[in-house]
Formats: sequence, structure tokens, C-alpha cells
Amino acid sequence: MPSVVTTWGQWRALHPGTSVYLDPEHPYRRWYTAGSFGRMNAAAEGPPRSEDWVVAVRGPRTTRAWLVRRLAASRVANDVVDGDPIVVFLLQDLTTLRVLRRDVGGRTLTFTADGDRLRDKETGTLWDPFTGKGMKGELAGRALQPVPFTTALWYAWSARHPRSQVAP
Repeated sequence: MPSVVTTWGQWRALHPGTSVYLDPEHPYRRWYTAGSFGRMNAAAEGPPRSEDWVVAVRGPRTTRAWLVRRLAASRVANDVVDGDPIVVFLLQDLTTLRVLRRDVGGRTLTFTADGDRLRDKETGTLWDPFTGKGMKGELAGRALQPVPFTTALWYAWSARHPRSQVAP
């Protein structure tokens, strides 16, 4: 089932008619705040830690995880999982993640962050990370396919997928 971890502000921008119920007594409510995500993404160096937040993809043969703290600087990882070229993208809020195939029309593209959009180096096309659609440029109107992904804390992901590769 597709889902997204995001900030309330980002969610409201995407879905302005949303309402939500928050139980003020819920003990875990204070764990997932802008501050807690900021702390998880603060240190870029070192091996995976139990409390690291990861974005992970399960391919037909392998699983691969990216430490969100390592993505924080460039916000983009152009990678390959089981021969499929993908892009992992972290929005400016350092919370919202998207994973898309980075090939379209027989071309493999290389992406950089352009605000909360992706821009491919090959054509300069600007892409919407939520719809996967080219918005402006040579490939406008074309679409990148979404890739199912999971976000989790490293200890939970690695317990379920102990042979998971960790992206550099």
C-alpha cells in the first residue's frame, strides 16, 4: 500500500482539504517532530546506527537502503537496484521522500535537486517528484514511474532484511 511520511505543511500543500485528529495524550506523538527528524539527519558520517532513518527498496533479488542523513546534503541519489535505474529524492523539508525510476523513452537520466523538484542533467527538464511528470523542458509531459519504497529506522529494516545493501 503506498504511503508517505511527510510534514504537516507539505501534506496540507498537497491535500488542502485534509483534516486530522491528534490525540494529545498519545505517548509517541512527540517522537516524530521537525526536531526529531532534524536530529536523525544531522550527522552524515559513519556506519549505520540503530536510530538512523532509512529509505529502502526491495528489488527482485536484493534490498538496498539509503541513510536519510547521507541524502541530506545533495538530497538526490541516482542509483541502480537489480539493474533498474532509480532516483531517491529528499525534499527540502528533510522529511518527505520519493523514489522513481530514472529512465524514460529508452533514456537513463541523472538528476539533481531544484528546490522541491528534480531536474535531469541530460535535457534540463524539471520533474514533479509526486506525479513523476516532466513539467517544463524537452521531456515535459513524459512520466517517470514510481518505485515502491519503505521508510523505517535502521534497526527495524536490518532486522527484517539483514543482507540489505547500504548505499554509500
